[in-house]
Amino acid sequence: MKKQIIALLSLMLVAVIAFSACATQPNQAGTQQGQAGQQGEAGQQGGQQDQPGQANDANLRDDVTIAVISEWASLDPRTANDLLSFSILGQFFDTLVLPERDGTISPGLATHWEVSDCATEYTFFLREGVLFHNGDTLTADDVAFSINRATANLATSRITGTIDRAEVVDDMTVTVFLHHPYAPFILCAAQANLAIVSRRAVEEMGEDAFARHPVGTGPYVFVEWRPGDRLIMESFPDYWRGQAAITHATYRVITDAMTMTVALESGEIDMILSVSASERINIVGNPNLVYHTTESASKWYLAFNMQEGLFAENPDLRRAIAYAINREDIVMGALEGLGYILYSPLTPDVFGYPQNFVATHSNNLERARELVEEAGFAGHTIVMRTMESPNYAAPAMVMQEQLRLAGFDARVDLMERGAFLEDVFRGGQYELQFISTTALVADADFHLFTRMHSDHRGGGMNFTFTSIPEIDELLERSRLSADPAERIEIYYQLSDLIVNEYHILVPLYVTMNSAASVAGLGGLEAHSAQRYFIFDLYWTN
Repeated sequence: MKKQIIALLSLMLVAVIAFSACATQPNQAGTQQGQAGQQGEAGQQGGQQDQPGQANDANLRDDVTIAVISEWASLDPRTANDLLSFSILGQFFDTLVLPERDGTISPGLATHWEVSDCATEYTFFLREGVLFHNGDTLTADDVAFSINRATANLATSRITGTIDRAEVVDDMTVTVFLHHPYAPFILCAAQANLAIVSRRAVEEMGEDAFARHPVGTGPYVFVEWRPGDRLIMESFPDYWRGQAAITHATYRVITDAMTMTVALESGEIDMILSVSASERINIVGNPNLVYHTTESASKWYLAFNMQEGLFAENPDLRRAIAYAINREDIVMGALEGLGYILYSPLTPDVFGYPQNFVATHSNNLERARELVEEAGFAGHTIVMRTMESPNYAAPAMVMQEQLRLAGFDARVDLMERGAFLEDVFRGGQYELQFISTTALVADADFHLFTRMHSDHRGGGMNFTFTSIPEIDELLERSRLSADPAERIEIYYQLSDLIVNEYHILVPLYVTMNSAASVAGLGGLEAHSAQRYFIFDLYWTN
């Protein structure tokens, strides 16, 4: 963990030098350091990747079936806003730069890039001869179109919020203009929201059709989407990195964790994208299966609606819930100990994490009861809305009992994932929700700016509808500052305001991310943000 934070501090210092010098700087040797890599702990029989993307031996399988607990929300980079969709988009699309497993950034559709004076312009030089799935050749027009299209959509603002526009320089060169210097921008350029789409395909098909039939430059070509059941794709023979070893791939929706494990054991599926804690022991104990795990970049927390409803009107009830929650009981009871208690709104792997942060209202059931009674809400019904998957349902049930002991008539509304994202996450139809979000970019700005700034209320960004001038001002200062020490201090202040002063969130824990496969499937490693590329997979027997 210390190495991760040191690496991020190094990145910030490099950015400061660039800001101070105000001189154009090319990227060094085609790569730049990104977020610190997560070291996976391979499960039984786990192995290292050998030659990803190269064809399998003719006697080996060339297909793979991957199980997911719920359906993806979108196949369009412009509208995707959840981890599963991001992971799937990586099969169809490429980005200008590529994220490596060790956290570094490598050339992708851009072979190299240059940063202008004061780091507000990034000029990308494109790879020659890259083809889209429809046969068109990639040009700067497609890149500028993709970036401007994504930037225009509020749903991508966590990634694109600092982008002003992208402009074509010539057929193979594009410049991205930022509103202001932003140290993590090159990390943002590797994210799925900034994947490059075929302009002709979008304009001919229309936005809605494109979201269900994507056309990119990635290693896999879309074949079929059967709603609620599966997504089928085939390898792209003209992929610029070579045809993938896995030529036929399918994502299958299996909504029950036990059924998913049984399917893995029987060979009906080959891989589980995210293993529930309840099924871990069954997988680890099976010599024919492989279990992979690593620390997650996701934080799990309770969030209050700060605009309307019971908790917006009664801050003492927000404090009562913070007091009522016993994090250790959640981690031990619902996660079987496979998690780490979190008090801060930032996870330990990001720049700006407040060291030695203390949540001043925590784990005091007696005080929680007092606040509920003083406010006159003893026995009052409250509803916690969350998703129906086991990863959400089990912790929610533990918290339901904790809130009941605090004096509430606490109920849990387990929602289908798509309905939750639409009604709660984007629509704001809740008073209390249990949610998880992930630091795709390892910088506190990514965690907090669009989640807490009043300009981003609603639409799945600032879903608590927080509007507090003091928080806005600190967020703006931290975003514009080129001083790492100043930014760290600001993020400590913000953490205190969010958790201890206004009780907007109740941070709970950080989990372990895990994946599982049948033995013989190589190239699989657990990823902190559940980002998996089928291009990396291959069969060994």
